[in-house]
Amino acid sequence: MDEYHVGDLVQYTGYHYSPGYVNIDGDDYNFGVIVATLPRQVYQPIYRVYWFKKGLTTDAIQDHLRLVVINKQD
Repeated sequence: MDEYHVGDLVQYTGYHYSPGYVNIDGDDYNFGVIVATLPRQVYQPIYRVYWFKKGLTTDAIQDHLRLVVINKQD
């Protein structure tokens, strides 16, 4: 099931190999926007993400991403 959609603002969370192990990539992929959803690979879709700080596009599975939500007060 797709968790993210084109245009969603996401943050990179690192590689989650097991419940107690997270490997944070040395590159700084802080905030990005989903630009495409690629065909499903095994059990998760792959998302193409444009990373603002790096100025490049990479592919990531949804377990390595977190949706960024900004709450606005009236």
